[in-house]
Amino acid sequence: MYVVYYLKVRKVKFKYLSILILSSALTQVYAQKRDLKPRIVVLTDIAPNDIEPDDMESTVRLLVHADQFEIEALIATTGWSNTGGDERIDLIHNALNAYGKDVSNLMKRSNQKKFSNDESVQKVGYWPSVAYLRSRTLTGSSKMGMKFIGNSNDSDGSNLIIKLADEKDERPIWITVWGGANTFAQAIWRVQQDRTPEELKAFLHKFRIFTITDQDRPWSKGDTIAYTESSHQWIRKFDKDLMFLWDECTWKHQNDTGMSMRSIFKTTATSALCTRNINGGWRAIPRLLCMLCLMVYLILTLQPRLVGAAILPIA
Repeated sequence: MYVVYYLKVRKVKFKYLSILILSSALTQVYAQKRDLKPRIVVLTDIAPNDIEPDDMESTVRLLVHADQFEIEALIATTGWSNTGGDERIDLIHNALNAYGKDVSNLMKRSNQKKFSNDESVQKVGYWPSVAYLRSRTLTGSSKMGMKFIGNSNDSDGSNLIIKLADEKDERPIWITVWGGANTFAQAIWRVQQDRTPEELKAFLHKFRIFTITDQDRPWSKGDTIAYTESSHQWIRKFDKDLMFLWDECTWKHQNDTGMSMRSIFKTTATSALCTRNINGGWRAIPRLLCMLCLMVYLILTLQPRLVGAAILPIA
């Protein structure tokens, strides 16, 4: 009996791994037709550094790789650092302020001389303008939980997600969920209400979702709040037509490893290392990125079992 169960589990894991590899390959095929970037949408419960710095770190990391991804939307949402009503879109704009100071240096990497008049479709190597990124910075759902998904919950973020799916573009849209996915759930609900089942299926086929745990329910010590309160569970019901990847364990292990090494990050040697490596290419972007890179290096060195394929920047 246990052997059968083990084989079934292995079969399921292999199935999803195969789907992921195939999807990644297809994304590259679509992009290589015209050397286009992969499309991404970020849902983030970004917060001040003294509350939860990870999403700001990930935003910085994303912006210094903005020549590799077509950033379709940066959407401030609810999540474990914000259970509703305190969406910090201003912090995204703060990161964009730093990007604006550095982008002229970053553009030297690809010998880019100016910004395109039309930034709606971008090739790999193109650094987007701050104006473009600001135009794609929006607020999403401000109420946490499945009970709020419905007529009164549409937002600029959910409306843009629908608009992106309607564009005549073969490339799939990757949604990185650093907070709660309720903004995407609202977009699904709206399409479900307004369109036919076939049109809903076509909408779902456009997306690839990667979420960090389930943050459409409040954080609790011991993770005791029921998953049924969350819109994530409702989204999973569409799994026949939607790729929904849910990372529940790896990030927790990684966080615990990082916290156990906190004293290392306070040393003089570490400070000197950061100072030497912050060059003219990205001088104004917060030094947290350097600390983040060092932490990742230590994790991968001391915890080799965590090594895996990084598809998209995640918080």
